[in-house]
Amino acid sequence: MAFSFEGWIPHQGQIEYLECGSRFIANRSGRQSSKTAIGVVKFVQRALTDWGIPKKWRGPRYYLCYGATVSSSKETLWRLLNEVIPKKAIKKINISEHKITLVNGAVILMKGGENVTVNVGNSLCGVLVDEAAYQKPGIFDTSILPMLYRTDGWAIVVGTPTFGQRGSEEHKERCEDWWEKSKTDPGYSVFHWSSEEVMTEDEIEFARGALGEFDYREQILGEWVTRGNQVYYAFSEENLVEGTHLDHSKPVFIGCDFNVDFMSWVFAQETDIGLTVFEEFRQKDTNTESTVKQVLQRFPENKLVWYGDPAGNQRKTSAGALELKGNVILGTDWLTIQNACIQSNRDVLYRVPSAHPSIDSRVGSVNRALRSFDGNHHVFIDRNCKNLIYDLKAQAYKAGKPWEGGARNMGHASDALGYMIYVLHPDLKKITKKTERFSFSMPEIKMQKML
Repeated sequence: MAFSFEGWIPHQGQIEYLECGSRFIANRSGRQSSKTAIGVVKFVQRALTDWGIPKKWRGPRYYLCYGATVSSSKETLWRLLNEVIPKKAIKKINISEHKITLVNGAVILMKGGENVTVNVGNSLCGVLVDEAAYQKPGIFDTSILPMLYRTDGWAIVVGTPTFGQRGSEEHKERCEDWWEKSKTDPGYSVFHWSSEEVMTEDEIEFARGALGEFDYREQILGEWVTRGNQVYYAFSEENLVEGTHLDHSKPVFIGCDFNVDFMSWVFAQETDIGLTVFEEFRQKDTNTESTVKQVLQRFPENKLVWYGDPAGNQRKTSAGALELKGNVILGTDWLTIQNACIQSNRDVLYRVPSAHPSIDSRVGSVNRALRSFDGNHHVFIDRNCKNLIYDLKAQAYKAGKPWEGGARNMGHASDALGYMIYVLHPDLKKITKKTERFSFSMPEIKMQKML
């Protein structure tokens, strides 16, 4: 049985992947290089043909695919399954259970990494793992792999190299292990191709300017990157400037990190060279109300644009007691800023994410702005911002996460900058959704049974 695909021409690496006959296959290609879509195609192809199942097998046949979460799996895997599986090959679809029964008797189950355990006994015949770097360590080896033994089942593991995620090291170790085994055992194969192989020249140029060095190497080139311990690896003397001054005709961007000890805010403007942080505020044992009054006095003429932690809507570093009025909590940080601006007859403009950005996303945005993959710098800092500079130079990873300890209580100034940069220089996913310039995923796939 063979399959044809309409509207899509795979490159040589993808053709070899689709034709691969190994029992265990890993794919560590770049992001949005069609690795998941092709993985679903191969997964469905094997489920439809009972690939690899012993001829004497008479038991049920289950095929499992799962991503990082149920939500992400529904958005990607479930959608692709419904696009790829020929309608005449489907006997029944149970949408609530995310289960598809095929006419050949096989049953496809879709799960998320948080509830991947399935009660199918010894009848699991094949599995597709997506976003491997985001999976909980140990699940595949201790729960999934043993269920494949009785049926001589197979596995396809897909995931872009991604630093700092909970399954990053396990994904890397598995790819390296299977690669070594593939040299002597045809039952193992590891595939890799760069996203550049499916991008246009304009898309490549855009990505080189939008992503930091390590992000580009991981997300686009699909490389394993050793980052070292420095959190803000892209920071250098090239980002430092002297003699900056306030332009009263331009808006002032304010990055806020709300803490009683220390309250850290940074102030920036767009200049001829790029976004320039010209001043910082750092004070111990203070509150939002006192700080915002100082800011309004410091910048009486400028339009003010506020950036910061969305948790400022729940966390209280403002003066006075919290007061509940209707469904609004008075006394929160952002409401304190709003009230102070209104009382001073100043416009209030927030650019705050609706949800708290992850540390990785925030740090990645700052590194991209400090120096993108093409070598350009997009943010500059006045040498007088001593605390911010110290933060960027000294903050290091500890146990895979930025360490915010130390005598100078690191992290607050860089967090304030990060909330601002995260909005002004969004991460790859936000760029993709906003500009659609990375719309190079596989087109709609139609798989037809060939007689």
